[in-house]
Amino acid sequence: MSDLWLLVEPADVWLFRDARPFTAGESAFAAGQFPPRPATLAGALRTLIGQHLLGGRYDRLGDADSSPIRFRGPLLCRWDPDRWTVAVPVPADLLTPETEDERSRPVFYAQPRPIPPWVRRWPPSERSVFWTDRPGVLETAFGWMDLEALRRWQRGESLDGQEFRKFYHVIEPRPGIRLDSPRGVVRPEGGAFYFVHYVRLQRLQEDLALLVGLERGTWPEGDWDRLCHLWDDGREMPMRLGGERRLAFVRRAPAEVVKELKGVLNASTPAAAVHTVVLLTPAVLDRADAHRLHRADGSSVPFSVRALAIQGGAAVHVGWDYLQNAPKPSRCLLPAGSVLVLETSSSISLDGRCAVGDLHTLGYGWAVPAHRRPTHDP
Repeated sequence: MSDLWLLVEPADVWLFRDARPFTAGESAFAAGQFPPRPATLAGALRTLIGQHLLGGRYDRLGDADSSPIRFRGPLLCRWDPDRWTVAVPVPADLLTPETEDERSRPVFYAQPRPIPPWVRRWPPSERSVFWTDRPGVLETAFGWMDLEALRRWQRGESLDGQEFRKFYHVIEPRPGIRLDSPRGVVRPEGGAFYFVHYVRLQRLQEDLALLVGLERGTWPEGDWDRLCHLWDDGREMPMRLGGERRLAFVRRAPAEVVKELKGVLNASTPAAAVHTVVLLTPAVLDRADAHRLHRADGSSVPFSVRALAIQGGAAVHVGWDYLQNAPKPSRCLLPAGSVLVLETSSSISLDGRCAVGDLHTLGYGWAVPAHRRPTHDP
């Protein structure tokens, strides 16, 4: 067995902070995000593996930016109503009419086309954008959809916006009191109270979990076999996850979930130099001239972006490298659900186990290709 799929279920609320600085009493809110970044899940699972399998020897698991074990996800898994089903982000090239009619929400495909002459963009760019000249007020669809809807998107078939679910979680703002460590007493100055955004994954009696995949990669076969046996016989293991070391339980994903997901991932496209892909997890792009597409066999090829539809807007991440005592290079983070039209120097075939950009071994940039001819206009 070369891969292992796990369900990560909450014991209570979770806290997944974004990257913005927060000081209790000075900033009123510690904003949260959901789903968590792939590195959050990869780091928690690497810690769990090091504790239970390697006796605390984390050096055998690689460094923070790469891993001999390849991670995929997270995706959402929902109990509906007598089995687990997988939910994936809605692709950003889908548009729905802005209407109050809840009985019908038709979905339209935006197409990558050159920018119309009446549109001014700065800085100038020749890259196409996804748009449509269909009349009426349209908005970008967002949220989650099941794997059957993803298959129809891959084939360019009709979709119904009623199938999309906007949220599977609830944000709970909870107040906290700023303490003076290590005495553990309330600080006398003002601004002692603050709010933290927690995530609750149970709503309307629905059971929800995160789905994470692990692939052997370059890890020794003997260690990999021992890892897979950690969850034999339905064993469930506790794991600390996210802020405040909140508790989660990890167990092997049901066989029917893995079978349904692999039915989507294992389907290959015909060889071509231009592909349309949707991101199931955020993608990290370091430099505009050095993007790489990683395939399941371990090979990678350079690519250029011919058109891009972003779900919710891109973010630029910066930081400080304490080892080098210098700023880290800025990175562009494309959110999950973004749709890219990629062009490679030669014709290649893709399946649902490819990834774009950097940090792909930690789960970033997981991409699934469309099984239809790109309609890109040169």
